[in-house]
Amino acid sequence: MAFDGVLIRNLVKELTFLETGRISKIQQISDLEILLTIRANASNQKLLISCSSDYARNNLTSNKYDIPSTPPPFCMILRKHLDGGIINKISQYENDRVIIIEVLKTNELGDKVIKQIHFEAMGKHSNLIVTDNNRIIDSIKHIPPFMNSYRTILPGADYLYPPNIKPDPYIEFNNNKSYNDIMSYQGISPLLANEIIYQNNPDLINSSPDPVIIRGKKDKFYFIPVNIEGRIEHYESINEMLDVYFFNKDSFDRIRQRAKDLNMFIKRELEKNRNKIDKLSLDLDRANDNQKLRIAGEVLLANLHEVSRGMNKITLLNFYSNENMEINLNPLLTPTENANKYFSKYQKAKKAINHVKKQIGLTRLEIEYFELLTQQISQATHKDVDEIRQELEESNYLKKKYRKRVKKPNFLTYLSNNGTEILVGKNNKQNVYLTHKLAKKNDIWMHTKGIPGSHVIIKDDNPDENTLRTAAILAAYHSKAKTSSSVPVDYTFIRYIKKIGRCGMPSIGQWTIFIASIT
Repeated sequence: MAFDGVLIRNLVKELTFLETGRISKIQQISDLEILLTIRANASNQKLLISCSSDYARNNLTSNKYDIPSTPPPFCMILRKHLDGGIINKISQYENDRVIIIEVLKTNELGDKVIKQIHFEAMGKHSNLIVTDNNRIIDSIKHIPPFMNSYRTILPGADYLYPPNIKPDPYIEFNNNKSYNDIMSYQGISPLLANEIIYQNNPDLINSSPDPVIIRGKKDKFYFIPVNIEGRIEHYESINEMLDVYFFNKDSFDRIRQRAKDLNMFIKRELEKNRNKIDKLSLDLDRANDNQKLRIAGEVLLANLHEVSRGMNKITLLNFYSNENMEINLNPLLTPTENANKYFSKYQKAKKAINHVKKQIGLTRLEIEYFELLTQQISQATHKDVDEIRQELEESNYLKKKYRKRVKKPNFLTYLSNNGTEILVGKNNKQNVYLTHKLAKKNDIWMHTKGIPGSHVIIKDDNPDENTLRTAAILAAYHSKAKTSSSVPVDYTFIRYIKKIGRCGMPSIGQWTIFIASIT
């Protein structure tokens, strides 16, 4: 892929139809993504600006995005300075990877002022900067002086374009044949340089757009077809191509960022509980040695005449094994007191066994719970991540934050070949809602046998085999065993399901095992 200066030059030409359009809505999808809704040519256009290190781009999108209920501070600043503004001009700085959107806005005094949005597509240094008369209002990424001596990107600082000493190829571009010569020009990517050499055609920079995605070992995109092995997909516009190419990749990255703190928290909890299991197992081993304590006490009582105060240890015959055993003594205690101390330790260890076993059971449930959350996050959407976070807050694992109450969990709905509804929960909140609130008593419930996964509900009391197989495959796919070739799946009527614990696995009264094959 190559979001280079030449591609941006052609992209800007496509975006010029937004000029004279009005910015009607500004939303921030994530920490590094802004979505502008622009009313242009009697229709609403959504312009996505992403400053992601891996997926930086600026393109029109038709995809739907989950919008946080509370806008971040940077979004509020954009709304203050740009909301309702008219787009005067969309341009590119020389042939560099910088897009400039000029916005005409009426200020608080009723005067017309010009604000500029500078989008810099510079890989990990990508940024979105809003300026007024070349003075920075704010940016999506702040760069203090100690990080960059040439450019300070902070509110109030003067805006400078990224340094670039390369010549503009649209002003001068010699018929150079070497790779290094071609790369010495502004906005030329390695992909384009290699194609110019391959075709021996420096005029490729003036090619008419024929946007393509090349599906191969590693997907690539460009504004014209290039010599790369793979299946070629042609698109009507660069905007459409970018929208298709980046949507799934960027969604995954966005979800990963959103769930980063949850993944770290769950990983810590799993590690903590696994360490706890090891320690409890050691405690249990020690407690299980309580019989030795009882025997030591009984042997002492049977041989009190051989023990005297002041002794540190004594060797006596163990009448259970007919072998000598060494018994440690407290020299400050009498023989009887030493024997009683062993009996006291024995009783304490005996009580500890039940306590330790109970703690081991609870800790294993915690491990199962967090392993289930790990599996759920790996297949989560934005709303699913929020629901998992809310669940952890309600369980007092995380500090509670104020948020709008979600009326209905965001579960999945599928239809079998005959139109039967199949509902799939993707986290514990959705599972509980589907199984214990939404489903009727004669609906069919499915879950992978002994494997963390989703609850699947068939909205039919007598589904055909095709529907059962479809639901079983969905249950297997939305489980920890999704990569296995065959997965056992339990199914039964909802009326036999009874919720116990908090690990997402209810008790089952009467059930049948179904084998779901995933091929």
